[in-house]
This record gives sequence, structure tokens and C-alpha cells, in this order.
Amino acid sequence: MTTSDVQELGHTTDAAAPAVKVGSYLLGREIGRGATGVLYQARHVNQDRGVILKLLDPTLVGVKKASRQDALFAREAMTLAEIPRHPGIVGILDAGLADGLPFIVTEQVEGQPLAQSLKVRNQDLKALVRILRDTALAVHHSHEHKVLHRNLKPSNVIVDLSGHPHVTDFGSAKRVDPGKHQSTTFTLGGSVGTPAYMSPERASGLSSVDRRTDVYSLGAMLYEAITGRPPFLVSGTIADLVTLVRGDIELPSRVRPVGGAPGGDPALDAICMKALAKQPDGRYSTAKEFADALSGWLGESGEKKEASIPSRAFIGVVCLLIGLAAAAALAYVGLCG
Repeated sequence: MTTSDVQELGHTTDAAAPAVKVGSYLLGREIGRGATGVLYQARHVNQDRGVILKLLDPTLVGVKKASRQDALFAREAMTLAEIPRHPGIVGILDAGLADGLPFIVTEQVEGQPLAQSLKVRNQDLKALVRILRDTALAVHHSHEHKVLHRNLKPSNVIVDLSGHPHVTDFGSAKRVDPGKHQSTTFTLGGSVGTPAYMSPERASGLSSVDRRTDVYSLGAMLYEAITGRPPFLVSGTIADLVTLVRGDIELPSRVRPVGGAPGGDPALDAICMKALAKQPDGRYSTAKEFADALSGWLGESGEKKEASIPSRAFIGVVCLLIGLAAAAALAYVGLCG
């Protein structure tokens, strides 16, 4: 990939344009942008396999912000590599550098974001609860391997053609202390997450949070499944963050938005409100407990799925990115000092 290719990456949606190659992958159309990079549909040249390739935003090349993004990008690759494979988490397949730009390759899931399902009128509430139960089990798996997601929301859960959810976008994820299950103190500055699904402790700027911050986000998604909207309609202003920290949440069964899924179930209300407790001590202590409560409501048993250990060869590839992350972080500190 040449420098001119990098400059033109944002224009790969033109079907007539020549294909751009990144490592062993041919880029397809751009499908999204996140805090750390640009997502593309891609295909492995030799294996003829469809994948999702995330590339550091090429518009940041030569910009001071790039050092921070390099570190965040590499940390995402490292985090994904440390989570053993799980059928409910979009797995990482490859990582590397192309013309100085880091990239991450993940599985391609055929389906649509849960956010799309939540927009459908008269959606089957039990089907949505089942999806959220399985999502919570996948999140519990990541927690058990010391990773907080910290940006759970409907657009970061892909529901495949069989109705099974897959958690994606670990760009805001953080490793936690093995003993306390609290996030490490290392940070590159600034809050991460989407305000409408952010826990009060995150909104208040606490640097030490645990797995119950993700439980709150799962509760916010359940609230939206029941009512058609998240607990608070906020965008991230200071006033919005104060609302998240101090505001009262109306019972889901009392909210009647146009197109909202049918609610009115006291038992489901109770599960949802427990997950959304203002104080972490009032919530389910784990995502597994939340999943079990949803399984009880469904009259089903939550089944924990087997996971496999990532290969040593791949961990070796990610170690390279770990070194890049450390170097970029130091560079970023120097730029901001």
C-alpha cells in the first residue's frame, strides 16, 4: 500500500476504483468509523474469505492526535487477543502494519446491528430479551478474562441471520486488575462510551470502575428493548452527564413511545431497574447474574458456551502491536507535556 493509496482510502466506495491492498487483504467499501479507525469490508487474497478490516484513520497521518490513536488502536488488538474465542464475541483473526498504519482483522458476521431490530415496531419482546441474555453471557466471558467493554450499546451488538448476538468494537475496552476486577489506572485521557448507555459512575468521571459498569449498559439496552428508547435521551453535554448521575429513571412499563415493544411486566421491570441502579452495589454483581435473571423470566436456562484459547502465533503478532502502543503512548505524553 502506497502513501497515495492511504490518502485515497476514504474513497474505496467507488466500484470502478482500483482495489486497495492492505497486507494480505483487498479493501471493499467503507462501512463505518469509530474512535480509533475506519472499518472496511475486505477479503483475504489467498483464502478468499470475507472479513472486516479496521485501519487507523489515514486522515490522522502526520497529525499529533495520531500518536494517541496509535496507542488506542494497538491496545484494542491486544485486548481482543487476550480474550479466548467465544461464539458471542466477534473474534480477531489478524493484526499488523501496512505502510506504517496498523490494522486489525476480525470475523465478518452476516446480520445487522441490534440497533436496527430495536427500531422495528411490534418486535417480539421475548426474542429481544433472549438476544440480550446471550449478549450478557458473552460480556461475562470477557469479564472473566479481565476485560471491560465500556461501550456496550445496540449498534455494537451484531445479530446474525440465526438470531444470535455477537459483541463487537472493543476500541474502548480496558483490562482490569485480576484481584479487584477494577479498571487499571492507565488512561490516555477523556471519557469513552456512548452517553445514553453510560453508567452513572462513568458519567461522573470515576477512573476506577468494575464489571458492573457494563451491567448498567446491558440494563439500558433492556430498557430500550421494552420501551423503544434508552433510559435517558442524552448527547453528552455537561447537563446530560449530570442527568445520568442524578436523574430518576421511569419504570419501563410506564413508558409508552410510538413503536415501543409491549411491556407492562412487573418482573421484567424489576430485572431492568436492578441492572440500572444508580449505585453499583445495587446492581447485579456480574453480567452472568443479569443473564440468569433474564433466563428465569424467559423460562429457559442460560447455557454457557465453550471457548478456545487463542494461538501462540497470533499472540506473538499482537506483542508487536503492544510495543507500538507503548511507544505511541510515550510519544503522546511527550506531545501533551
